[in-house]
Amino acid sequence: MADAVRSGGEGAPLRVLVVEDDPGVSAMIVETLAQWRAIECGTATSFEEAAAALSAREYRALVVDSRLQSGTGADVYRHLRETGSPLQGRIVFITGWLEDPELEEICRLSGNAFIRKPFVQAEFLPSLERALGVGREAWLGPAMK
Repeated sequence: MADAVRSGGEGAPLRVLVVEDDPGVSAMIVETLAQWRAIECGTATSFEEAAAALSAREYRALVVDSRLQSGTGADVYRHLRETGSPLQGRIVFITGWLEDPELEEICRLSGNAFIRKPFVQAEFLPSLERALGVGREAWLGPAMK
């Protein structure tokens, strides 16, 4: 998994796992990222699906909803931390809740982003850029530079 975190150089795809149980929100995120070159998305709707996806494929970053039908964003973070994955510091958490003290504390300690829904691209994309660990020019299309 560590190599996946370092991948993304010239010609290497950037892969993002979107963990969101609302199909409309998930599709919007995937579609937004598909507009830019070299961004591939996997999707999961629960903690269990996310854990399976992470063991089946390498990802560079994650976008994770705070509340899932099965599990939470905090569960996904704890799984990454327990397995020693470098992805534990490459997450953009999203939430429709006004408050989520546990996740806010995780983000404070880990440096991960925490964005409230509905969000705008101007807020989301820079947070994802930081999670990916790449400069804006490395992954945004010409129209967004």
